[in-house]
Amino acid sequence: MLVSRWTPLPDDPSRARFYLDRIDVADASAPVVRAPVNVPGSLLAFDGASSRLLTTDYETVETPVAGREACAHGFASNAAFTPAAAGDDAGPGVCRGTRRTLKLLDLGDTSARLLDESPVDDAVAVMKALAGEGRAFLSVEDAAHGGRSSILVAGGLQEGSLKTATQEVAGFNHSSGSLLLADGARLLVVDNYLSTLSVLDATDLTALSFEKKSELPGHVYHATLSGDRALCSWGYGLEAVDVGP
Repeated sequence: MLVSRWTPLPDDPSRARFYLDRIDVADASAPVVRAPVNVPGSLLAFDGASSRLLTTDYETVETPVAGREACAHGFASNAAFTPAAAGDDAGPGVCRGTRRTLKLLDLGDTSARLLDESPVDDAVAVMKALAGEGRAFLSVEDAAHGGRSSILVAGGLQEGSLKTATQEVAGFNHSSGSLLLADGARLLVVDNYLSTLSVLDATDLTALSFEKKSELPGHVYHATLSGDRALCSWGYGLEAVDVGP
């Protein structure tokens, strides 16, 4: 079992060091806590067969911009604008934001080795992340394109080479309480705004498949999988949806 955590630096609380805590539960009656490993960023996915993992690393950056609006569009995560002239939000200034980078690592007994990395666009906000089998699904919104919703899939753990692909999800809205459920190489998308259930198949990252499986009778509060059936709990009962191929 892996647990991702971070610890502020003693001499600079605004910065942090990330660790993986490892717990061997081969014998559940006598779990063994192994030494933590310092890694770049928080854990997204792990492949036990290859002992490779995917993390997202963070960097605070500052860049000159034309105004507050440009700052909001340029950095979706933790954007903060400081005008060159106090009170002049329409004028130029400095934008401070968080830059994210996906990193693929080879996990050893005492350390982790970087194999590959891929930057996430500064204007993309990660709303939610789920671990699949040998890949991670990140629900993102693009501030540079009016908050357009997409699913960013990152994989390549077994191959040792980071691969990413993006699937746009038109109309998907986190504020409506929509649900995401990762299952192996696929992601179930319960859209409570459009009242639909769809499946994103990411078996082949070079050819993502996104298919609507069913209309839903109402707002779904919880969803789980039983084989190739999605069991969706809504206000007046349980809806079973076939999500097989």
